[in-house]
Amino acid sequence: MSNCKNNDFEKALKIIIKSITDQSDISKLMKPEFYCCNIDDMSLTVAFEIYPSEINVNGYMHGGYIFSAFDSVCGMVTHFFAKEHFITTVESSIRYLKPVELNDKMLVKAKIVDINDKIVTLTAEASIKKGTVICATYNSVFMILENIKSKVEFK
Repeated sequence: MSNCKNNDFEKALKIIIKSITDQSDISKLMKPEFYCCNIDDMSLTVAFEIYPSEINVNGYMHGGYIFSAFDSVCGMVTHFFAKEHFITTVESSIRYLKPVELNDKMLVKAKIVDINDKIVTLTAEASIKKGTVICATYNSVFMILENIKSKVEFK
């Protein structure tokens, strides 16, 4: 699915997702898939299938994997605006609202709410049941480090 309002934005985000997945063991395990994006609100939505290895002893997705999905998607959209510069998470908070089951597909939508030379502030939400049930929300701040080159491809 793609309803991206800017083909260059979509193309670059797909390159970023592939680059991160190719280089990151956690991303290889979680297998993020581009879902949609919108340049107007600086957002990216990524889909995650839920795998048995991500399920905790109670039968639901482990909270650490949900957190990793949020951090990854926020980082992916931030990379587009940071270009060749390294980024790092400075602060993040998560609120778990509903459990995620093995057969669910989780959509994570990250949106940049403020950006300047060095600081990017984002909000995100994760949904299940084809986007109809919000299962978690997330807020995050990333820093762009212009003196360090990123290993993530963006074009």
